Amino acid sequence: MNLFFCYLIDKRDDYMAALEEESVKQNIIPFTEFLAQLVDDGITGKAYTYLIKLLHIMEI
Repeated sequence: MNLFFCYLIDKRDDYMAALEEESVKQNIIPFTEFLAQLVDDGITGKAYTYLIKLLHIMEI
């Protein structure tokens, strides 16, 4: 399994809430904020740190 995909699975609830807001209330701001957070996590290394912790837990 792709490890970055594991990171995205961890963010699934945030993703679904943002999609719900966009779909029901026609409010795209939460979805754009979600995407911006994913980009920021990638730039700042937060996603990388998460993956390192995951690797350590899985003892790969």
